[in-house]
Amino acid sequence: MTTCSIDSCGKPVAARSWCKAHWTRWRRNGDPCGGRRTPGDLSVLLQSLLKMETDECITWPSNNLNRYGYAVIKWEGKQQRVNRVVCGIMRGSPTNSKMHAAHSCGNRACVNHRHLRWATPTENQADRLLHGTDGRGEKNVTSKVSEQDARAIRHAWKARESNQAEIGKRFGITQSAVSSIVTGKNWGWLDDNPN
Repeated sequence: MTTCSIDSCGKPVAARSWCKAHWTRWRRNGDPCGGRRTPGDLSVLLQSLLKMETDECITWPSNNLNRYGYAVIKWEGKQQRVNRVVCGIMRGSPTNSKMHAAHSCGNRACVNHRHLRWATPTENQADRLLHGTDGRGEKNVTSKVSEQDARAIRHAWKARESNQAEIGKRFGITQSAVSSIVTGKNWGWLDDNPN
């Protein structure tokens, strides 16, 4: 049995030559021997962050990210995104819980207070389109077709070249995927002109 490479640990290796505890610390903090930050440490770190006067993006110094890629911390007794905490401290509380801490820089990892503001979901989506971080079309990792294919599928359906199942076979997708494209449920933002 191989043991953890951290001196005096002795636990079995889980990943990267570390035991599960040291690997988890590395994943969360970027340091296999790093521990949890205390609320006092977080407060000091946030205060130093809020004093930074730069227009450059600032990345939170931790690998503790949620599934969407945002840095998270335990703040006021619950897990919260750092960008929301910073925005709340600098801009005050949002007018409602549905407001987003929007990034003017388009970088979701950024926690620079100069880049954050409260925005409605619609305003935040408009920012994503402006920054090219919207994740629609070919940018979506689940997309099975290209923009050119989506246009060709629409054209084939409008010209009634064949039924949706046959069009789907031609492009390697299901009939229901073709239906979603031609009805605008998917790729609805495309117009029919390539320019």
